[in-house]
Order: sequence, then structure tokens, then C-alpha cells
Amino acid sequence: MIPIAAAFASGIAAAMFLHSYVFALLIIGLGVISLIYRRIYWVLMVLCVLAGGLDYMVNRPMDSVAVDTPSRFIGTVDRVKDMTSSRAVTVRISNIDGLEIDPFSANLIIPSAEPALSVGDRLAFGASLKPLSYIPDLPDEFDVTSKMRSQGIIRSGVVVSDSITAIWTDPSLYYSIRRFQSTLRDIIRGSALDDNSKDFLMTCLLGDPDAMSQDRRDNYTSSGMAHILALSGLHVAVLTLIITLLLIPLRLCRIRWISPVSVIILLWIFALVTGLSASVVRAVIMATVISFGILLQRRSTTANSLALAAFLILLFDPAQLISVGFQLSFAAVAGIIAFGPHFVFWEKRSAPLRFFGAFVATSLSAILGSTVFSAYYFNAIPLLFLPANCIILPFILPVVLFIGIIVIITGVCGIEIIWICRVEDFLVRLIDKITALVANTPWSAISLGDVGIVGAVFAIGALVVFKIWLVKRRYIWMVACVTMAILSITACVERMMPDRGFEIYFVQKHPRSSEIYVRSDTSLYLISTSVPGERDGIKDAAMRRYGRYMRRRGISNITIASDTCDLGPVARRGNWVAAGNHAILLAVHNNLPFLPENKRIRVDYVVVAPTFRGRMSDILNYVRPDSVVCSSLWLDRQIPKQ
Repeated sequence: MIPIAAAFASGIAAAMFLHSYVFALLIIGLGVISLIYRRIYWVLMVLCVLAGGLDYMVNRPMDSVAVDTPSRFIGTVDRVKDMTSSRAVTVRISNIDGLEIDPFSANLIIPSAEPALSVGDRLAFGASLKPLSYIPDLPDEFDVTSKMRSQGIIRSGVVVSDSITAIWTDPSLYYSIRRFQSTLRDIIRGSALDDNSKDFLMTCLLGDPDAMSQDRRDNYTSSGMAHILALSGLHVAVLTLIITLLLIPLRLCRIRWISPVSVIILLWIFALVTGLSASVVRAVIMATVISFGILLQRRSTTANSLALAAFLILLFDPAQLISVGFQLSFAAVAGIIAFGPHFVFWEKRSAPLRFFGAFVATSLSAILGSTVFSAYYFNAIPLLFLPANCIILPFILPVVLFIGIIVIITGVCGIEIIWICRVEDFLVRLIDKITALVANTPWSAISLGDVGIVGAVFAIGALVVFKIWLVKRRYIWMVACVTMAILSITACVERMMPDRGFEIYFVQKHPRSSEIYVRSDTSLYLISTSVPGERDGIKDAAMRRYGRYMRRRGISNITIASDTCDLGPVARRGNWVAAGNHAILLAVHNNLPFLPENKRIRVDYVVVAPTFRGRMSDILNYVRPDSVVCSSLWLDRQIPKQ
């Protein structure tokens, strides 16, 4: 399966990044060369490449749909995300104004809690859906819509609750199982667990990415323990172990077939409940292949199981090939397969040492396999991941997940065992303390600059050559590995060279404030019209959103300019800001001072915040600006008055 899956994935990649005629010429050329040299094997590989390209062309998400006016849509709810005062709902639309169309997905914002919606509901609603787009505030800004586009979401809009009509609820098995997630979520929320434990279980058992706070998730990421929160083969393996242990009495009764069959059924139900993420589907497919091997008394190879999982996932959803989760998941398992056997150094006759050695080897191999992708996407490599993994994964996490399953089962039966909940709370707090300790330890991770595609390719090449050296043990392969590693580091260091310069960016997207970002060489300053208590939250959000911009310019932090400060390149006195040689006035409230006529002050910029209640004439009577930067919310209020 490995050559077939690799050729199929290559076809998908070629169809994604090449023009159709270039892809066709490539396939024809490879096919002709293979036939000339009578290489039937390569002819079959060319056919697999062609099949992958055709699969992507048939299943690729729509780029656009011809509807630019308010219309009546009919679709099926695919996801519901509750927010503070609104909901984000993903709907698979198949009908516009009574006409059936090729389905596409849209992201709807409903600014109320009514009507109650769940996965599988068939809706009719009126709205004006705009094409999904994202205009960055700063260069190299993270595109928050890229993930939605990869999921086939191409439109978005605001829908008032009065325009929504529920038609019916899809009774199919698929949606029935997916709706069961909300029932399990209610059981966890209604249990005697504390809030941290509830959030942890909803993240690790139900795959809810929004259950846990961002600060808490950052600790797991910095400590190299983010794989605990992202559903993957680790969780599937623990669940398989729990199911197998619970079915031991049946094995003792000589009913051996029921254990692998139960594992297959329950794991697929788990995959459906958690939303069929690529990492979970990969692990479940591999577990299914192994279970069938046990049933048929045949031995299955891990590499073939991994290749089969990749082939099946890409067959039904070829866009997963460029998904970060798909790449990290398969890279980690590929690392375990490639490097795991070479990292076991303990004496095999000692069972405890053999278990510990295998666990350490697995952790190191998984990190090594996924390091390139982690560095490329997240620009960091954890260093102290091994101690935390050795404590949490084999001893604490299985117990936490097992107790979580017990809490859910007892909740379904209407029973509440308080002491079990207290044990769960203690273990979750212990995991949080360990991850926070590792994350806050100096040098717990290496922060990298922007890792380009060239550096990533050389790094992957170094890993491949390192595997060859482990097998052949020849000096030439080690030299090649070191050479590729040096080339990768050189490419990364070259991109990390700080960009010297001075820049000013005005951001007017926040509903209650305006922000100015001033860069001077490798320093970034934030000037906000918000109240001081909100500025730390704005800074944290900016650190995540503008992380790539900062890394490419050698910036490590954002400095908040208080209402009265002198930071060198930036000085502020109330509403007056000096940024380099530029004078800026912040029109925050209707508190512009009175000046005599013909005494207007000349400034470079006037920034009109959403909270300003005056008129443009009030500003122009006070200053003579070269440019005026207005909040869109302020303009929406002013246009009807003018």
C-alpha cells in the first residue's frame, strides 16, 4: 500500500499546485516513458498519480457560487459553535431560491441563542452571503479563513433568528451519532467535576477545540504536550486498551471474536462523535486493520496500515493533504515506524525496562517525525517534552480518560460518584501543573524564525538520510545527513535576519477601540484607544494573529504604550501620540479642546475611534490633518446624519 498511497498523494498535490494542462502533460509523459521501457510497475504508479489528480478535481471545494444578492437558502447544519452573545453555525447549502445546486458550505453568525439548533437540522433562511475573504492588517498576518476554505466553506454572513425556519431533522445514523456529542457534553457539564476537569474531558474525549481557554492551551503547546488535547492515535490507543480490559470476561469465556468486533464498532462511533478528524480516522483505520488481522489470524504491518489510512482519507477528502492536522498526525506515526526500533536501548529481558524503553523510543520518534512540520507551522521546537511525556502519558492520562468514561456512563444512568470526581479533579490539576512547570521553565522550547519551504525540504531530506544511515551505518550517509541539516539551518537563519525599518499600521476592526502598531527595527509598540484593562487581552490576541509578521522581523514581544509614556520611538500624552517623526491625534471621545480660530494644529494622522461621538467638522475645526483614519462603525453612525 505504501507506493500506491504515495503515488495517489502525489497526484493530488500535482493537481493542486499545477495547471490542468501541465498536469496532463506530466501524466502523459510519464506514461509514455514507462510504456517505452516496458515498466509495468511504473505504469501502474502513473495510473495511481492520475487517479489522485482526478480525485482532487472531482472533490475539490468550490471556489465560488453565483449568488450576490439576498436570497432564500436551504441547507443542513454541520457544526454549531456557541459564543458569548452569538453562535457560529456551519451549514451545507444545497438549495438557493428553490433551485437545487451543487452543495457548498457557509459560515453563519446568528446574534442570538434562538432558535435552538443541532447538527443535522434542515434549515431555510434568508440572508446575503458574501464570499469568504480576509484582508490582513499587517503583512504576513495569519489568515484565519484558510482553515475554513480547506473545509469547503466559501461564504459567510449574518443571519437574524427571525428569518430561520427549521424544516426537519435528518434521522440518518451519521447525524444521529454526531448529535450524541451534545448529549455527552451536557452529561459532563452536569457532573460534579470542577470547571477545569470538564473543559479537559470535553477537549480530550469529545474533541471540542473551544472548551479550553487559550492560555491553558498555550501551556500545553509550549511544553510539547499539545498532542494530549488534539484527538489522535494516543486517545484511540487508550480507548482501545480500556475497551479491551472491559471485555476481558468475554475472552475468559472463550468468546474471543467479540473483543475485536466491539473495538471496531466503538472506535468508529467515537470517530463519528468527535467529527471524523484526520488524526482520529487514521488511528481508527489502523486499529480496524489490526482488529481484522486478529479476527482472521493474520499479521498486519503498521506501515501498510498507515498507508491504507492515508489512501482512504485522501480518497474521500483530498483537501486533507494540505491540512496541518493530517500532516502532523501522519508524520508522527511515520517517525515512530521509521525511528522507533532504532531507539530502544534497554535490556529486552526486563519487562519494566522494556516497557519504559519502548515508551521513550516512541515519544522521541514521534517528536522527531513531526519536528519539521511543527517548526514550519508553529516556529518552535519543544525541548523538555520527554520528562512531561514520561510522567503524564503512561501513568496519568489513561486513568483520567478511564475515569472520564466512568463519569459519562454513571451520568447516563443517573448516578453521581463524588469521590471519583474528586480524584479526576486532582489528576487534571496535576497534569496542568506539570505542563505549566515545563512551559515556564527557561529553554523549554526553541523559538524559531520563519521556517521557509527550502529549509523544511532540506530538513525532511536530512531525516530521510538519517534513517538510511541507521540501516546501512555507512560514513557517507552521515556526512550527507549533516550536510542537509546545515543547509536547512542556513536557510532558516537567513530568513531570521531582522528587517530593519520603521512602519506604522492602523487597525480599525475592533468594535470598541482603534489600534496603532508601530515597528521600529525589532521592536513593536501597541497604541490602543481602549481602556487600560482591555489592552492586555488585545495584546495577547495580536501576539497570536501577527506572530508570523513578528518572527520574520525578529520581534519577540509587543510593548503596550500607556496613556503617558516615552518609549523612544513612541511617546504618548493622552490623545496625542508621537511615532517617529509623525504626529497623531486619537479622537476617542467628544472631548477635543477648544482653540481660537485660525489656530488649528497640524498633524499627520487623525485616528477616529468607534467611541468618538462628535462629527468630522469638530475634528477639522481643531486640527489640520494630512490623513484621517476612521473606524467603519463610526462611519456607519455618521453617514445617515450627514
